[in-house]
Amino acid sequence: MITMFSCTQKKNDKREKFVIKIEHTGKGNATKCSNVKDKNSYSLKISLKNNMDSIVTFWMMNCSWDDNWVIDNSNLKFCFGVCDRNFPVKMTLKPKTSMVFYGVIQPIDTTIKVEKFKLGFVILEKNEFSNYYMRKDTGFMKNKKTYWSNYICTGKGL
Repeated sequence: MITMFSCTQKKNDKREKFVIKIEHTGKGNATKCSNVKDKNSYSLKISLKNNMDSIVTFWMMNCSWDDNWVIDNSNLKFCFGVCDRNFPVKMTLKPKTSMVFYGVIQPIDTTIKVEKFKLGFVILEKNEFSNYYMRKDTGFMKNKKTYWSNYICTGKGL
């Protein structure tokens, strides 16, 4: 069993629009994942908090909410099940309130050990979802403002 710990990380700007916290909640269900060599997976609780004094709005897919998220380690991926309908929805987050997401991550190549990682939240516009999967491989997300979470330490690695 691998235990994950929250790594210490200094925050440079206490007035970031979003504060993101990730926690390891246990073993995940990897049966929904594909194209991976190993079926080890880890469940996460992801909290997205509006750190502003005003309402924040953004667009997110109703099923594949991970489209707004990036992982700082290319050897990790989100795992999701089947989605019958997937379309953009406008989300509203009141001041100082949070949304919670539960996701499963999995290593792509288990010969590469991941000792720590963090997640980044990216605001996308409604029209940016239409060609999302083509853009994801072209580095589109690297040009977007990213709000980073705390690090999660995996101990000996995923």
